[in-house]
Amino acid sequence: MRFLLPYNTTLSTATSSFYSDFHLGIAEAAHKLGHDTLRFDIADGAQASAVERDTLYRALATSPCDTVIDLCCWGLGLSQITVWDGSTRGEPLFDSLDMDYVALLIDQPWFQPLPGVHSARLHAAVPDRDNLTDIPAIYPELRLRGMAFAPPAIRIANDHSQPWGARDLDVLFIGHLQHAALAAADNWPKECADLCEESVAQALATPSESLYRVVLRAAAQLELPVGGSGGASTVFTVLRAVGHYLRARMRLDAVRAAAQSGAMVHVVGEGWDSIEVPDNVICHAPTADYEGMFSLAGRARICLDVSSYPSGANDRVFSYSLNRALCLSNATGYLGEVYRESGGVQFYSVAAPGELAETIARLLASPRRLQEQADAGRQVTLESQNWLVRLETILNCLKP
Repeated sequence: MRFLLPYNTTLSTATSSFYSDFHLGIAEAAHKLGHDTLRFDIADGAQASAVERDTLYRALATSPCDTVIDLCCWGLGLSQITVWDGSTRGEPLFDSLDMDYVALLIDQPWFQPLPGVHSARLHAAVPDRDNLTDIPAIYPELRLRGMAFAPPAIRIANDHSQPWGARDLDVLFIGHLQHAALAAADNWPKECADLCEESVAQALATPSESLYRVVLRAAAQLELPVGGSGGASTVFTVLRAVGHYLRARMRLDAVRAAAQSGAMVHVVGEGWDSIEVPDNVICHAPTADYEGMFSLAGRARICLDVSSYPSGANDRVFSYSLNRALCLSNATGYLGEVYRESGGVQFYSVAAPGELAETIARLLASPRRLQEQADAGRQVTLESQNWLVRLETILNCLKP
């Protein structure tokens, strides 16, 4: 097979970013499986320029492709290019060439422009198993040919792990703290303030449940209509507002809870230096690029993950494990199945922050056992959480 890989150059300006790294991982995996790839650079993911349209026509004419793999849907503008088919609207270019289109999501579906993709052969690869049932409910008008659970994966080249005796960071958390998202709780959208407040309360009480289902349940308890275009619009507003708030709130709560262990907690990201945190929380400037995250993880004994995907995973868990740090995560669903036997990832609940502090103290008190668990987790990660495995999963969903 031959894959067309749109690459949004505007959204990847750093020396290395998650976007460029994921792109490279997909391309490397494709070549190992015996496939070819064609990277196609674009400047504006939402709309292709005249030059880009002409260049794409020529590229596909000389090097036909079977499938588009679009990371984050940031190349959706290419799917909106049409060719004349005798109608006034024309036919989407990729449909005219019988090309499958895989939207590779790395965030919740209400934060990614999946509905903007024009394809009769649209597939979605998602980072959370809950997305498999949530997407058809959220977008009933969207006709997907297939879906696959395929969270981001690792590249072995990103292993920057230091010897265990040389590690100088007891606990590491990497992530920005968005103050605007935290402040939203004081100024929810007027048309759905009560629903936002109730959804937050229920999400914190049942952190392993899909946020979409939490919002629907909260609406039912408040006897608010969520059907029809108006109700659906309200649900989207709540999902986005509450989703951003919960990410910030859970990060802050987890860092403060980790500090209760007495360990030195190193926090890397924007926003932390302008909020009150315990004295044993050391705030660092954001890493300059994606690779900087791996270097820090390679120095850490424990890495703290605060996930928005209770039944899935983000890339940081796997990157931490690759670099031989023991990860603590609140995403107990899929990760629990993968790592619980090896102990390579330990779990906590955002509903019980005191237990997180106890877990950190216990792990640091037994350094030999901590290292053994981290090494065991790394082996699991190498075997099952690489881009080769992910691409095979994605390709399986393309089969009739």
